[in-house]
Amino acid sequence: MEIVVLGSGSSGNSYYFPFGDIYNFVDIGVSRSLLLPLLSEKRPRHINIFITHEHNDHVSGLRSLQRMFPTVPIFVYASPPVLSLLHDMASFQKFWLSEFVTPHEMQPDRLYSVSMLVDGDTAFSGSVPRINVRTHRTLHNSPLGLSYRFDILVSEPVLVGSDNQLASNTTDVDIFDKDEIYSDNENIVSVGFLTDTGDVTPEMLDSYGRCRILFLEANYDDSLLEKSSYPQTIKQRIASSTGHLSNAQGLQFIEKLSVSGRVRILLLAHVSENANSYTRLESYSDFYQSTYNIKTVVLKQKSFRKILIR
Repeated sequence: MEIVVLGSGSSGNSYYFPFGDIYNFVDIGVSRSLLLPLLSEKRPRHINIFITHEHNDHVSGLRSLQRMFPTVPIFVYASPPVLSLLHDMASFQKFWLSEFVTPHEMQPDRLYSVSMLVDGDTAFSGSVPRINVRTHRTLHNSPLGLSYRFDILVSEPVLVGSDNQLASNTTDVDIFDKDEIYSDNENIVSVGFLTDTGDVTPEMLDSYGRCRILFLEANYDDSLLEKSSYPQTIKQRIASSTGHLSNAQGLQFIEKLSVSGRVRILLLAHVSENANSYTRLESYSDFYQSTYNIKTVVLKQKSFRKILIR
């Protein structure tokens, strides 16, 4: 299994995890140049895109991806208000008019089953037949933003990462042994993506505490935000209950999640280079590793990173 970070931060966000020739994205707010390595892989059978919210740094790559694969079916998943906003944006009109694009509405705090195969297709070798997707409402300046937990059903507990051209284009590859992460009889791999929320809810705590792999926002440090060059109104928005998660909030969240002992890989995401410090986050990373035995990776903006589990 592999997860590729195409972007994480204010300059663009996108996380890509393929299953065979099915492409899956959480957000697609990156430029065409960052998507181009995907062309070196085999042509996708279809593409699933799970949109958290409508901000440009999460959706700007929709048209670019469609231009790369103009005849490939694209299924877009988001809340109804977000789909409506995207549909009305002039820059995306051609995207929504395409016969190959199908929107799917998702409500918060629901469990959905998403097929990995197009109707009429047969399963390919080593395929993942479906994923269950748990949604949660995020507390952000969006009409109805969603975060996602993916429960990936696998036919075998063994997860094999594939080598492809994209690996040679990544600046960092983190390889994890599946035996360090999953129990021997586990055939459900839970991966969570929780960013762009000003606070966490009890529902999030319960849901993301079930994850083995968690992408968690670490947007700002309180003291560095205050010293930053942002206008005071922006500082207040970022630190508000509908803004972003801070390092301190993330620490409190992980302390609570550690009770379950499920999280094995933590990826600190959506880091602000104006209001945070990678050096400071490395200290958090060391703490999570030494205190909770959670392997932690700090994601940087504008750099590919590949998470490989085998």
